[in-house]
Amino acid sequence: MLPFSALYSAATASRNWLYNRRIIKSTSFGKPIICIGNITVGGTGKSPLTEYLARLLSAYKPSLVSRGYRRKTKGMVVAKPSSTAAQIGDEPRQMLNKFPNMPIVADGDRVRAVNYLLSHTDTGVVLMDDGFQHRSIKAGLNIVVCDYARPMWEDHTFPAGNLREPWRGHRRADIILVNKCPADLTTQQRAEIIKKIKLKKNQSIFFSTIKYGELMQLNHQTARLHSEKRFVAVAGVGRPEPFFDEVKRRFTDVATLSFPDHCNFGKAETNKIIDVVDAMGPNTAIITTEKDATRFPDVRTEIFYIPIELQILFGQEQEFNNKIENYVKRNT
Repeated sequence: MLPFSALYSAATASRNWLYNRRIIKSTSFGKPIICIGNITVGGTGKSPLTEYLARLLSAYKPSLVSRGYRRKTKGMVVAKPSSTAAQIGDEPRQMLNKFPNMPIVADGDRVRAVNYLLSHTDTGVVLMDDGFQHRSIKAGLNIVVCDYARPMWEDHTFPAGNLREPWRGHRRADIILVNKCPADLTTQQRAEIIKKIKLKKNQSIFFSTIKYGELMQLNHQTARLHSEKRFVAVAGVGRPEPFFDEVKRRFTDVATLSFPDHCNFGKAETNKIIDVVDAMGPNTAIITTEKDATRFPDVRTEIFYIPIELQILFGQEQEFNNKIENYVKRNT
């Protein structure tokens, strides 16, 4: 696949060159826009960062633009309290669960979506999910999230690897966030990663880990397990291994079942889940990820999920927050 990756890299590099030279124009807006993106396909942890920013910037009435990946609707869809993952996408639905008053628009046309939010809501800052390669909008602050376990400098572009563009594209970002790090990452390991990434002047880098919360029911109430249970851990996310490890850390009798990222759980997938649950025997429940919980099928057994939060490492949380808030203040 390497020859095809070379062609793909050349095409993306040419496109970026046209944008950098303003031969292809990007649209700017009069309010702060924060782009949360990545270089690696799927599973880097953009969603917990988006939630982190929504909490941090609550005073500015944040809104969200997402293409609503793998939703079953077309065009622009404005989220309502009753919107399903099939209508707006699983990640927007997850955000809506936690921030029911936040304006959310699912649309592949990011310019149209931002125009709608700025004209129809009183939002003070727009969070643009997964928009780093969608350069039709000139975001004021670009954050690239990369996965500690999948170093982008060791990968190839699609189709030989998992990169959306040559990894040096991260140099367009204002902030690099190395996510899903071990909580005990050492300062030496941190320094080695910084050296390999080769930051540009004025770029900032931060490191974060994923913190798992209490077991929850699908109605978002804390779960109370009164008996010893068997569990089937089901994940349809980009890299399910950390989730499976967390479930196995908590419980002893666990089977795992993984599906492609953003899986819609059709009849075949549902039957496969039921088969594994039946094979585990009575008193078996399901644990899934917070994102999968937004579109989980009815399998006639107890279903739980584990929420996650992003945690900045090395005592740099305030520094990270200040960079975000200072950008928004300057452009409000």
